[in-house]
Amino acid sequence: MPVTASGDGRWQLEKISRADDFELRVVSRATGATVASTRSPDTQLALSFCPKGQTVAFLACSGGDRRFVLYLLDIGTGRVTSAQTPVTRSAASPIRWSPDGQRLLYTVTSGHSQTVVFHLQSGQWQRLGPPMTTRSEPAWSPDGRQIALVGAEQPGALALVSLDPPAIQTLHVAERCELRQVSWRPDGQALAATLRREADEYSSLVEVDLRTGSQTVVAQVPGDVSEPRYLGSSELLFRVSSGGDARLMSARTDTQTLRPLGPASGVVNMRSGATEGGRVFAVHVGRTSPPALLEVSSGQEPVVVARATSAWVSPCTDVEIRARDGLGLPATLWRSGTQAVSRPAALVVVHGGPRLQELPVWDARVQVLLRAGCHVLNLNYRGSTGYGARFERAGNDQERTLDVLAARDYCVAQLGVPRERVVLLGTSYGTSLVAAALAAEPDCCGAAVLVSTVSLAHIARRPLRALPRLVAFHGANDNVLAPARARREIEECLGPEALSREGSWSVFEHEGHHFHRLRSWSQVYSAIPALLGQVAAERA
Repeated sequence: MPVTASGDGRWQLEKISRADDFELRVVSRATGATVASTRSPDTQLALSFCPKGQTVAFLACSGGDRRFVLYLLDIGTGRVTSAQTPVTRSAASPIRWSPDGQRLLYTVTSGHSQTVVFHLQSGQWQRLGPPMTTRSEPAWSPDGRQIALVGAEQPGALALVSLDPPAIQTLHVAERCELRQVSWRPDGQALAATLRREADEYSSLVEVDLRTGSQTVVAQVPGDVSEPRYLGSSELLFRVSSGGDARLMSARTDTQTLRPLGPASGVVNMRSGATEGGRVFAVHVGRTSPPALLEVSSGQEPVVVARATSAWVSPCTDVEIRARDGLGLPATLWRSGTQAVSRPAALVVVHGGPRLQELPVWDARVQVLLRAGCHVLNLNYRGSTGYGARFERAGNDQERTLDVLAARDYCVAQLGVPRERVVLLGTSYGTSLVAAALAAEPDCCGAAVLVSTVSLAHIARRPLRALPRLVAFHGANDNVLAPARARREIEECLGPEALSREGSWSVFEHEGHHFHRLRSWSQVYSAIPALLGQVAAERA
C-alpha cells in the first residue's frame, strides 16, 4: 500500500502487510529502487518523513498492547532506533516535524493528551503546553519557534506555545465552540482553524489574524471540514466529510472562492504535515478502488503517484434503514453477485465507538465475503460521526441496540435473506450492541461474531432460549478487557453455554484491542461462511 512521500519529492513510502508482520519500504521515486526497508511483527503507524534529512518517524507498540513508542528509521543505513520518550496510548494523531527537521512533536495520550517535543540531535524531550482536547492536533509555526494547539480547559481558544523562552499566549476565537485542527499561514501572521460551535451541525474553517485577533470564515459547507493545509499565502487545502464520503477542496482567501479537487466519492486523508515544496500528499480510497497516493500542488488537480491494485472491485450502494422509531439510519450495502450458496446470506457490521463511522470504501475483507455469496451491510447507528451534530449526539445503548435489530430487519425484508442466514458482527463497543440484541431477541439471527468484547455488565440478564451460533475473538494484550474477563462477561451476559461449542473462543497471542495482522482478520472473516454452513447443516 502507498503511504506517503517525502516533501522534496525524492522518496515514496510503501507498507506491506503479511500474515504475521509488516514491512516498510522507502522507494526512490526516480528509479523505483528500494533504498531502505524494515520489517517488524508490530505494525508501524503515524508514519512521517523528516523534511530536512533522511529519517522516517513512526509509532509502534509491542503485540498490540497500546503502549506506543516513538521510532526513527534512518534511510541511509536502514537502522531503526527507539526514542527515549514517553509512551502514548494512541497513534491516531500524526507526528509533526519542525520546519528545520531538528525536532518533532507527537501527542501523548494517557488519561489526557499533551504535546511532547523530541530533539533529534540531543535525544532530549519536553512536554509543552496545557492538556489538549481529544480531537485537536498541534501544529508548528513556519519559523519553528511556536506550536499552536487547543487546550482542554478552553476549547474555543488557541494556545500559542513558545519553546525558547517558554511561554504561552492565549488567543480566544469563539465562545461555546470546539476548535480542532490548525495550520499556520506561511508568513506566520495567521492561523487556519476548524471549529464547531454548539449550534452548528457541521464544523467550518476560519482564518484568524494573529496581529488583530480578527476572524474570516473561509469555508462553511454542508459537511465537516478538517485537515487544513496552506498551499500558499492565500490558498487553503482542506477535507470535507459529508455522509460517508470525504473529498478535497481548495479555498482562495483573497477571492473567497471554493473549488472541489480530485475524486468526488470515496475517502481522502492527508498524509503530509505542513506544505513542503508547495505540495502535500494524501491517500484516497475509493468506493471500488484500493488506496492511491495523491500529490496536490497549488492551483492543480491532484495527481496519482502510486496505487495499490486489486482484481476485486465490487461496488457499494448507500441505503437508509428505517429504525423502529422511524429515524433514518445511514448504511452501506455491498450485494454479492456470487451464486456460491443455495440461499442468500448477509453480514451486518456494527462498528465500535460509538462516535466512529463505517465508511463506503474498498475493503479486502468485504470483497472476500462477497465472493463467498454473502451480502455485507455496514450500519451507522445513531451516535455515529459523519452525519452532523444532531445524529452524533443522538441515542443511547437501548436505542442503538434497536438500530442493530432494524438492520437485521432490512436484510430480511429488503434483501430477501432468511433470518437464520443473517450474521451480526460487532467490534469493541459494537460487541455490546450485538450482545444486547441477542439478549433482547435470542432468535434475531443465525449467528454472531464478537471482536474485542467490552464490558457487558450493563445488559439486563434474563433466562435465554437457545442462542444462535456465537464465536468471539480477543487479543491477548487487550488493555480494555483482559481475555479471561471478556469471556466471563460473555458467559454471564448470554449464558454459560454461549461459548461452549468447539472453536467458539479464540485469543490471538500478538494482538491488542485493535487487530492489525492479516492472519487474525483472515480467521475472523473465514469464520462467517463456516458459521453459515454450520447453521445450514443443523437445519437440514
